[in-house]
Amino acid sequence: MIISFEGPTFFAQADEDQFFRWIGSLPECQTIRGIGTTVHLTLSSPGQSETVRQLLVIFRRWHVDIAPLLLLRSPETDGFVLWDTALGDPSTTEPWQSIQSQPALRADLIKILAFCRARN
Repeated sequence: MIISFEGPTFFAQADEDQFFRWIGSLPECQTIRGIGTTVHLTLSSPGQSETVRQLLVIFRRWHVDIAPLLLLRSPETDGFVLWDTALGDPSTTEPWQSIQSQPALRADLIKILAFCRARN
């Protein structure tokens, strides 16, 4: 199985090395090579769920479009949150987003913060 995708922008040689090293370490990875800005990943099989999870993490971390990975989505991997949410998405990383919609919780946290400041 070959998955082709537009590679990320690398900001240092070490960044590029880490990207290719991580993908190359996956058990199903047979080959990975870049031609221009396109990366071709050959997998020995459609992928174990942990390999799919790792690919999702890699793609999200380096801001690579996950569309080429959609053919790996299966009932076993469908529950992975990274199919639908990118790393760093404010809706998942900013707790204040959900607190703002819960006034009682927000009021309690403000009291706790005030108490902590008063003790210092």
